[in-house]
Amino acid sequence: MNQYVKTIIRFGLLVYIIIALSVVYLSLKDGGSSMVMPKVTEPLVSDIVDNTQTSTIPESPENSVPLKAEAPPEVIAEPPLLPATPSEPPNSPPPPQITPIERVLSHKTRSDCWIVVNGNVYNVTGYFGKHPGGDSTLASYCGKDASIGFETKELIPPQMHSMTAEQLLASFLIP
Repeated sequence: MNQYVKTIIRFGLLVYIIIALSVVYLSLKDGGSSMVMPKVTEPLVSDIVDNTQTSTIPESPENSVPLKAEAPPEVIAEPPLLPATPSEPPNSPPPPQITPIERVLSHKTRSDCWIVVNGNVYNVTGYFGKHPGGDSTLASYCGKDASIGFETKELIPPQMHSMTAEQLLASFLIP
């Protein structure tokens, strides 16, 4: 076995020993009464006296310890449930989620250009006339997923956009 495995095994044994010693210490603390359960030799005997329950669990016929427990509290009735309002039919399915690509489909012109990049929707209409690759590059992605174009600049070999370009794109994010 390599040194790493030996170290892990030693650590596990050390933890086991610490836990075992802790259990022994706690069982000896307070004379052992906190950890050791008495052996039940007879069935549980209960007497009801003044709304309290006295029970004895005999350890031996000569030596029994009485235990006291309060009677269970009265059950409080819960208020009735109100019926659902008529506008909320019971068990109605949640409204359908609109995907990012569905959001941008109708925004596919230079005067209203939305794109999807990595699952986020951006309104890049205001960036026409400023894009270094030209308006035609930006216009080709209006109303579409532009993730691959943004990640590669459509060049061979692919080139990534700069950090400035990523920050600029973030400013066009539509929540």
